Amino acid sequence: MVEHGSFACPIAARVEVAVSAEVDEVRAVSATSTPGAASAVTVVTGRSDRRVDVGNGGTSTLTLASPMPAGRWIVAVEPVLDAPATACVDHVQLFHRGTLIATIVPR
Repeated sequence: MVEHGSFACPIAARVEVAVSAEVDEVRAVSATSTPGAASAVTVVTGRSDRRVDVGNGGTSTLTLASPMPAGRWIVAVEPVLDAPATACVDHVQLFHRGTLIATIVPR
């Protein structure tokens, strides 16, 4: 666990979620932690997967040229092994054409 203020963030997490629409943007929001900290957020559905690296505080956005389909998804948070520390991923948001489809909290 990575301690952050009043809550602890998992170093690694996996959440399964039902997504109701295609997704064309993935946003991962991290809390400020150790300088140089990083984590990887991977979204997987069917035969498709995409990854966005999350840094120390702020939002990292991945815009998809081809939307990923609705259905059962896995959202995984993993450490970036060559980073000096693990970033605290607060939540991951999935969007379709600017509309929020789902918010996933990896705890």
